[in-house]
Amino acid sequence: MTVNFGILGLQIIFFRTDEIRNMELLPLGDTYIIIYLKLMAESVSTGGYLRVRKHTSEYNLALGIAKIVGKDIQIVVGAISYFKAVGLIEVLEDEY
Repeated sequence: MTVNFGILGLQIIFFRTDEIRNMELLPLGDTYIIIYLKLMAESVSTGGYLRVRKHTSEYNLALGIAKIVGKDIQIVVGAISYFKAVGLIEVLEDEY
């Protein structure tokens, strides 16, 4: 099996930022942080973007992301909602 390496650069203060500290205070905050880090790691090879099959609903988007990060879909639904609300992710639409 071929292993590809990429570099994910985190700011030294990553865990001290307001977004991450606030996330830690949530009931599933630690899991949300893991999901966020996995999404960032998965996006390294594509310039910070992740492509999920065209989704017709928030549930389908969450299902696609749940498959990527290996977490329960209900937790991913909450994480996506939180990430969007605080500006950590942006969901873009395209014709693909």
